[in-house]
Amino acid sequence: MLQPLVINAFVGIAGLLAFLAIFYLSPVRKSRLWTITVTPLASIIGSGFLVAAPLLYVNFGDLALPAMVLINLFAFAVGDTIRTNIRCFDNQQEKFARETPLLISLEHLSGLALGVSYIISIAFYISLLSGFALEAFRLYNGLGIRVMSTLILAYIGLTGYRGGLHGMERLEKIAVNLKMSIIGGLILVLIAYNLEFDGRTLTFPEPDLGWYSLRILGGMLLITQGFETVKYLGGEYAPEPRVKAMVLAQIIAAVVYVIFVPLVAVLVPGVEITNETAIMKIAGKAAYGMGTMLAIGAMFSQFGASVADTVGTGGLLEAETKGRLPRRRAYVLVTIVAILLIWAYDVYGVLTLASRAFALYYGLQTLIAIGAVWAQPPSIGRTVRLILYPFLAVALFFITIAAIPAH
Repeated sequence: MLQPLVINAFVGIAGLLAFLAIFYLSPVRKSRLWTITVTPLASIIGSGFLVAAPLLYVNFGDLALPAMVLINLFAFAVGDTIRTNIRCFDNQQEKFARETPLLISLEHLSGLALGVSYIISIAFYISLLSGFALEAFRLYNGLGIRVMSTLILAYIGLTGYRGGLHGMERLEKIAVNLKMSIIGGLILVLIAYNLEFDGRTLTFPEPDLGWYSLRILGGMLLITQGFETVKYLGGEYAPEPRVKAMVLAQIIAAVVYVIFVPLVAVLVPGVEITNETAIMKIAGKAAYGMGTMLAIGAMFSQFGASVADTVGTGGLLEAETKGRLPRRRAYVLVTIVAILLIWAYDVYGVLTLASRAFALYYGLQTLIAIGAVWAQPPSIGRTVRLILYPFLAVALFFITIAAIPAH
């Protein structure tokens, strides 16, 4: 009789293959909407995916699932400010430059904050990828990580220069399709494992809902960062397809996060440290080979997120320079700066700066959205946004100052 670990492994492989078939043998393969969606989705489900559940259970105990729901609702509300700016601000900047020049200044300032965040994040994602890969072959060392990261970033930059946005999208699509297929297989394994669970009551630390936990929750809000990348695809795609892609990416990511948190609860008591490798080290309890599958998924997550952020930075630089720095050359410049950062600094040491800069970016974009909405004709949607957006801005500036980054 087959052991449960073997059965679960077959369940995971079958799920992986089924999702791959959906991505490569169905109309999804040629879907223009999916092509746009992979950019924000690659960034949203990045390094935070594996660490989110352990962090939530350690800090919020039985309230982990409500906390994750709250994080995703907040992220969707912040995403609405970006969607408002795509629709009502980005294509009317000449008008706002005449009537409300402060909003243009905020746009440039937010672009600077985002550019800094992206470059640090790209260096971090690729360093993490290299660390995972070298650890698998027991070759983990600082020099090896830097050399491997340099080679990967050079490949991304060359692909961007030669293939432009669509060349980068092909890389993203491969990474996202494989990552989402692995996540789909993992979720099916966790469902099977939960059905086999012996019913013991799981106990978690009593949540201390104080100032420290609030700061932790604020930092974890940035796990869902990445949906803003579609804002910087304006040279290739019209506003509405980008808005639809952002909504789809945020919904898919929210479903994954919200399903994953309760399913992984049975494994969390075995986690000793809450970093990116924590779940991978104990995933073997659920199915043979699951740790390896997760490691591969993690590497594709880092690769996809780094490509997505390179795409976002390239579009940002093209927009800020009004086309004087074309997107293709911007990709090369971004990867060169990321390589220099990897060799000159401890990327983990400056990661906190990136987290705070992301929050600052969202806060400034929310202020711009308030101005853009104020200029719109009266409507119920306008009234709701003029009430909601100021609260979002205050929360985001709180995160910028006080949050504890979740990385």
